[in-house]
Amino acid sequence: MIKFFRHIRKSLIQENKMGKYFKYAIGEIILVVIGILIALQINNWNEQKKQTSIEISYLKRLSQDLHQDSIFWLRKIEQRKQKVEGANQIMKFAFSDNRDTIFNMGQPLMNLITWIDTHINNHTFKEMLSSGNLNIIKNDSIKHKLLRLDQSYKVVLGWDNTIKEDYQNNLWPPTDIIDPYNQVPLDDGIQKAIGLNKTFTNDDKIQYTDLLKGEISSLFKNPKFRSGVYKARDNYLRQIEYLEEVQGFASNLKQLIDKEIENKE
Repeated sequence: MIKFFRHIRKSLIQENKMGKYFKYAIGEIILVVIGILIALQINNWNEQKKQTSIEISYLKRLSQDLHQDSIFWLRKIEQRKQKVEGANQIMKFAFSDNRDTIFNMGQPLMNLITWIDTHINNHTFKEMLSSGNLNIIKNDSIKHKLLRLDQSYKVVLGWDNTIKEDYQNNLWPPTDIIDPYNQVPLDDGIQKAIGLNKTFTNDDKIQYTDLLKGEISSLFKNPKFRSGVYKARDNYLRQIEYLEEVQGFASNLKQLIDKEIENKE
């Protein structure tokens, strides 16, 4: 093909047809430009296709993270409700004239004082931020909502740190008065789990029950512990409402991302 064009140019020059030669040269330049533009367009199309593929991959990972987070928040909300109920039962018992039910406070107490750290599954979003790939997401609404959700997560973590600090200062120290070993003779499940073959008589069980009753009674009378119970209940009640908003926001964002994936595939 190149030889063919060279032959035409040579023939025009030899025949002294300069006007036709210049017209031909301009036409050849136009063809070259058109070829370059087509090549650039194809390259841009391939690059855009590659970027879209990467974007869809990130969107799918974000959707998966949000699905797991939505389940996590539902569990977290339920745990918070159990803690509020535990605090309510402890506070009610503190003002009750019926002291025979003190041993029944064991489970509400465990529900309240057990602590589980919050681990949010937003690895994909963090990766996108650290790598500078957040702008791969073309939908501005999704980007803004991701940033807003990240701020909400930071609020939750900060709130948890405040509650845990109060646990460390008020709730946990007084509970050292309770000897957990006193629970072993009263719980067949624990005995079986640790392989304890000893048989405890009714007198033994009464003895250990009385010990636990005395310890729990002393704990509930501790001013620091009572203050911690009240603060935990108040914090959890307010946090539950916020967590429900976060869970709903995460769930709606997942739906928006899933719709974006569907539109791009």
